[in-house]
Amino acid sequence: MPWSILPLRTAGLLSNRWGFAVASAIGSDHVRNDLPCQDAHLCEVDEGADGEILIAAVADGAGSASHSDAGAEEACRSFAKVARELLQSQSDPALWPRETGLVIATAVHEAAVRLAEELAVGVRDLASTLVATVVGPSGAAFFQVGDGAMVTPADEEGIWAWIHWPHQGEYANTTTFVTHQVDLQEFQFDTTDHVVDEIAVFSDGLQHLVLRMAERAVQDVWFEKMMPPIRHRSEAGLYEDLSASLAAYLGSSIVSARTSDDITLILASRR
Repeated sequence: MPWSILPLRTAGLLSNRWGFAVASAIGSDHVRNDLPCQDAHLCEVDEGADGEILIAAVADGAGSASHSDAGAEEACRSFAKVARELLQSQSDPALWPRETGLVIATAVHEAAVRLAEELAVGVRDLASTLVATVVGPSGAAFFQVGDGAMVTPADEEGIWAWIHWPHQGEYANTTTFVTHQVDLQEFQFDTTDHVVDEIAVFSDGLQHLVLRMAERAVQDVWFEKMMPPIRHRSEAGLYEDLSASLAAYLGSSIVSARTSDDITLILASRR
């Protein structure tokens, strides 16, 4: 179910500190075809006036694009850069207007154009999707172009909800790329003034494992099994040991038996 029809968690935060684990794993199809991992991720915590702000992004480079791994990395970097700039003028992402989505999309595309010029390739050779969020102490902004998804707990009973449903193109196995110039119909941007204290961001390689696609619902049990190690840490910041364990799991035969694509996952919890 979509997060917008349910109240997100509004319980008081204990310490307002973010902890997170992040990992990418190369897909078996990429190994077979001698391709690099074309996913990228970025997760950082910035200090805001009222507390910590989480900036998280996952990008998935198109398998058919020759430099999409570089495009995915640039999409994450440029998103974080424009997010930090936006926070300078409005520190609460919950108050960012709808037009902010176009500002983000334009900034990411322009960064891709500059990178294409540096690499002497076409911007379409950098094709990548982008799923990203900025979470402040009292609200959040969500941005997405293409497939992949973000999910968050919708209540205290282990029910999870998706933020934006993965975007599928006109034909099977196609989508939209943030590195191309996108219009108002091709990006998704929303904000909430509810407290978001946990979130997962992932690329499309994982979506068929953790989303019930026909029902447009989240596999709640999967996330409730994955989140406790993140929730129960008392320290903050990047959990390197949990990130290593997560990478091992995503690259395991258990997961590769169900998907042959690259996989990226960010798990973050604020305590």
